[in-house]
Amino acid sequence: MPERNDRTTELSRLLRALCGKMRLRRKEIDLIRLYADLPEDDAPWEAFFRSVDVAREDYAFCCMLARLMQRTGGEHFPKEMLPLLSGLRKKLGVKNLLAFRDVSGLLSKLSDAGIPVMMIKGGSLRFALLPDVPQRMSDIDLVVPEERYREAVRLAEEAGLTADPSMHSADMRREGHGCADIHYRVFKENIRRPEPTDVIAKRGGTADRGGISFAVPSPEDAFLLTMVNAFGNFMTASTKGPVSWIADCVDLADRYDPDGELIAAHAKEYGVFTQFCLAAQLLRCFLPDRFPALYAAAGAPVPARAARRIRAYLRLPKKTREELADGPVARRFIYRARSFMVSYRCMYHLSDPPAVLLRDLPGMILSWRGIGSMTELPREIARTVRRWREQSAAERS
Repeated sequence: MPERNDRTTELSRLLRALCGKMRLRRKEIDLIRLYADLPEDDAPWEAFFRSVDVAREDYAFCCMLARLMQRTGGEHFPKEMLPLLSGLRKKLGVKNLLAFRDVSGLLSKLSDAGIPVMMIKGGSLRFALLPDVPQRMSDIDLVVPEERYREAVRLAEEAGLTADPSMHSADMRREGHGCADIHYRVFKENIRRPEPTDVIAKRGGTADRGGISFAVPSPEDAFLLTMVNAFGNFMTASTKGPVSWIADCVDLADRYDPDGELIAAHAKEYGVFTQFCLAAQLLRCFLPDRFPALYAAAGAPVPARAARRIRAYLRLPKKTREELADGPVARRFIYRARSFMVSYRCMYHLSDPPAVLLRDLPGMILSWRGIGSMTELPREIARTVRRWREQSAAERS
């Protein structure tokens, strides 16, 4: 395994500049580089496994180990690790199949109603683009046309699911567990501008699972969405960010050889070029020689001004955020309102002036709460406050 070098130092600097307190352990960086490079020499593998104790590692790291084991066929792995990691890989595969079973009824109802559905993120990788790679996912993300979004949510509720709306989607839950996330946009960063969701679907293909058909993005758009979405998760983590998204990029590149210039062109078309460039910077620090065309298309590093605006979203420490979220109703409302404003201003529209924010605020609030007009807003506020009071009363009892 390479010694700490200029690239590793560059990664550390970039993490500090963009992500504040976030840190990655050396072994996580080594793991993703082993995953991408698959060196034939035993020395880097032996050096890596000397620092790994499966019994003490966290779940996410063990899942990545299981994925690396699958990629190598177990070669270079200590024999005592293989049974545990093989069992974990099978467990992930079974959980993926159960997740699809839970959402299959909803997919059938949407199909019967004539609502086009596109599966994105981990679901599209697991059940279409990378079917042999189990994914860590808490639910399955579906995209429907914006004009039929509310109808899709209503059908999900009729199927026994409970909706928890946000700015760009409705998290559909069954008995407290995530089942599906119904979006009306592929990229949540595009909450204001019109998004060519139909174009994204046409550029992709169709998959069939158990007699149920659904659209999936093209390899280029799946690669872009993996970068943008996972980078957003990476940015909002408190102390460390997941690296499985980089493994997804490596697997997509190995199987489909997506065009880096085309990915960059789509990022500009979809209004997520800034996020694409930031993700490409991190990708280049991890794997400097892996995606040269992609790095060239991303161009020069993103200006520090944009990075500072994104980092503004992380100014509140995680502990403070949790305390506010669990506090009294009034403090919780203030915290959520502030989080909503800051996340919109800093994460989604890096260059918008305040006047644009004020102009778009009513429509954004409607999208955020999943309501049709401002006349419904007082009733929605009353419902939300009543729900918070019930939650607070339940917490005290």
